[in-house]
Amino acid sequence: MPSALTLVLAEEHLTGLLPPVVVSQLSPHFTDARRLLDDLSTNAMSQWAQKVRAIPNGKALIPAELEEATWQIVSQALLEQKSIEVIYLSRATESEGTDTAPTGHCQSS
Repeated sequence: MPSALTLVLAEEHLTGLLPPVVVSQLSPHFTDARRLLDDLSTNAMSQWAQKVRAIPNGKALIPAELEEATWQIVSQALLEQKSIEVIYLSRATESEGTDTAPTGHCQSS
C-alpha cells in the first residue's frame, strides 16, 4: 500500500520531468498503483493522494503548449546528449533554423 501511494504521487510530479520513454515503461506500474488505491477507497492511506497537493510559490506560470511529438524529440536529444535542428519563431524578425543541443529541462511546480 505505501508503495502504491508513492507511485501515484510520483506520477503526478514526475511525468513532465521524465523522458517519455521512461514514463511509458512505468505506466503499467502507475496504473496498477491507482487501481489498488481505488479498490481500497475506504482505507485512509488510499485517500491521501486526494488530500495533498504541491502548491507553487508565487504566481504560477502557464506553460507553452507543446506537441507530444516535439517533446519526444527534445527529451530524446536531452537523454542521448545529441543536438537537434530547431526553428526559432520570433515576432520581430524572420524565423531562423539552427542546431542546438538541449542541456536541461526546467519545469515549475
